[in-house]
Amino acid sequence: PFGWTPPVAGTKAAIVTRNYSPKEMLATPQFYMLSMILLIGCISGLMVIPFGKILALQAGLSDYAATFAIMLISIGNASGRFLWGAAADRMGRVRTLMVLLFVSGVTMLFLNQLQGFISLVGIGIVAFCYGGFLGTMPATVADFFGAKHLGVNYGLVLLFFSASAVGAPIVSAMAKDATGNFKSAFLIGGVASLVGLGIAFITKPPLDNNGELKAATSVSK
Repeated sequence: PFGWTPPVAGTKAAIVTRNYSPKEMLATPQFYMLSMILLIGCISGLMVIPFGKILALQAGLSDYAATFAIMLISIGNASGRFLWGAAADRMGRVRTLMVLLFVSGVTMLFLNQLQGFISLVGIGIVAFCYGGFLGTMPATVADFFGAKHLGVNYGLVLLFFSASAVGAPIVSAMAKDATGNFKSAFLIGGVASLVGLGIAFITKPPLDNNGELKAATSVSK
């Protein structure tokens, strides 16, 4: 139909027609949904990353072998940022966030039970997903609210990340001191990730930046 431009096959980038100011963004439910997804998504990584070597020692590894946890955390965190970012360009931002929440959540539920070198795999997965959240969220905010005010808008979203950056390591440390392991803390992290998955499932871009909705409307015309 006249005026309709068909989407390019294979692309998942949003069609952004409105740039939200910070004040306008704060008035949308999508801001709080994305902020909670980032807060919840990073809880798992922030519970594990500061205690990677301790967790590996608890899993029965030698002091030498446990140091590989630190290396895996660095590699996973760094590679997750660009690999998951690339995946989001193909899969879509929110869909990628849902995958990250599911994978990190399930891993956290079983991480305390992993033994030997398998524990390193679990630690690496959590770090990989943690990097994915931080690599994917800036583009997600740009897709939802435009790029014009991205610096301030993403900074506001990061305020919620600060809460998990402070709270998650404290919860892990308290669990370790109280019980001698991280089971209760990781259970909280796993359940939180699955709650975040539910939030992500219902999260859609604002109507004026929802490319799929506009395409469907154009077709109907």
